Amino acid sequence: MNQAARMHVKRLFLMETGTYNTQYRRPYETNLQGHTLNQLSEALAGTQKYTPSLLAGVANQVIAPSATAEQAAGIVNGWGERRMRFMMEVENRYMAGGTSTSIILGYTNYPGVIFHSNHIDPKMEFFVNSVVTVRTTLEHTPFGNQTYTNVAENAHVLVDPAYIDAYTPNRTHRMRPEDVYATMSLNHLQGLGDVVDCRTVLSGTPVASRRGNNLAADYAANLLDNYKKATVDNAFGVQQETDVLETARGYAQEQPIGYNSFFQAMTKFRDGVVSNFFTWNDLQRLDPNVDNVTVVAALGQTNHAAPALGEAHIAGSGMSQDWGGSDRLTQVATILSQAVPALMMELTLTQLAFTTTNRRVLSNSMPMSMPMDAATSPVSTAIANAEGFSSNDLGPYLQHFIVKLEHMVLNDISFKNAVDFHIEMRADLLGETWIKLALDGGPPITYVTPSFADALMVPVITNNENLNLQLSRDFEQVFHHLNDHTGMPGTSEGLATPQFGLI
Repeated sequence: MNQAARMHVKRLFLMETGTYNTQYRRPYETNLQGHTLNQLSEALAGTQKYTPSLLAGVANQVIAPSATAEQAAGIVNGWGERRMRFMMEVENRYMAGGTSTSIILGYTNYPGVIFHSNHIDPKMEFFVNSVVTVRTTLEHTPFGNQTYTNVAENAHVLVDPAYIDAYTPNRTHRMRPEDVYATMSLNHLQGLGDVVDCRTVLSGTPVASRRGNNLAADYAANLLDNYKKATVDNAFGVQQETDVLETARGYAQEQPIGYNSFFQAMTKFRDGVVSNFFTWNDLQRLDPNVDNVTVVAALGQTNHAAPALGEAHIAGSGMSQDWGGSDRLTQVATILSQAVPALMMELTLTQLAFTTTNRRVLSNSMPMSMPMDAATSPVSTAIANAEGFSSNDLGPYLQHFIVKLEHMVLNDISFKNAVDFHIEMRADLLGETWIKLALDGGPPITYVTPSFADALMVPVITNNENLNLQLSRDFEQVFHHLNDHTGMPGTSEGLATPQFGLI
């Protein structure tokens, strides 16, 4: 492994937060019906690779965050307490040459800062919510040198702080694609009795989960395409199904958190243990110069704007809609709160304010992100403001964002524009996401969620083991139906037309 010769903190922003309504966990649930399987088969027929764009508008009928909240998501000291959120940029210089930059995002256990002196409590704990590795390349073109920025790593950090051992009741189960394959493989083993698969139990050791797992189309495409690749490897049908599933699991495997250079370096100050948190004292030991690159902002110095553009607010619990509702509006708000940041981070965007609707054409967009032509698209999206990790022209990134938002997210929540919507969002990956949402002619309702802690609400963890088992069984059923329909290697040629009935 290319070990980092030197690591230093380039900058660290610490900003005080407001308070928030209780946040809830809504894990993925599947809903298989005959017509859904037919639509999947039609969408994927004749394709060599299953991509999220092919599944847009169909994936939500197969899988979506549950309409009913599973349970409240806990955070250290509770949602009603203020704390600090942080963004830390760490540069790694390697012995073999080259550099990489990691962006560490998260929150603290309390606002342990004396603001008039910027003194920071050495015991204040920093909890990592997500990690982004940004790669910048210089390309020589006929028009001169061009700098491009892309995201090489983009993952939430998942951990169960209440974990004792794998046999404790009410275990938390992971449902990332690699975990689903592991559960499928275990389902094929007979005579094991009541067993606990430690491979899929969320423990005190942090694991990564791609932000793309929060997009139903991306998640489903990942599961389906990796299984398809594994069946291609099994072209002559000589492998057992469990071997095919293990091959697919290998293709879908997330990068271990311990491989990240920052986490590697921090283990030296955490008794050799990979952990999702560290103290200010640990950080000073890692880089004694960190005090000189740290900027601290009190709550009054940070403005959090609500979706109504220009209308400034400070987040406070009780000021917005409760997240515990079992209605379609709250389910859609949950999807938006997870999917939009995933798209933003993929495109190196950190802050974004936009309005999107299929009710009318918008005209107040930025010149670099004009809405889609109303003659060719029933959806109109206008971007009011945007910021990114780099100083590059954001125009191309914003155009990509609009296309992906409309195709992969809005298609799903509106059932391909069968339901009208009007959405105003202001998403800050370093802070909060404000969503003003109206569906099916209803009034606009405002939701607020702390983006700096969104790993606590990802849809790929659950305390319901039956939900985990059902999801794995349903997707395996999808695999087999697609095999029968498309004629993958090692299977029959498939049917000329879908013949699936109700399940």
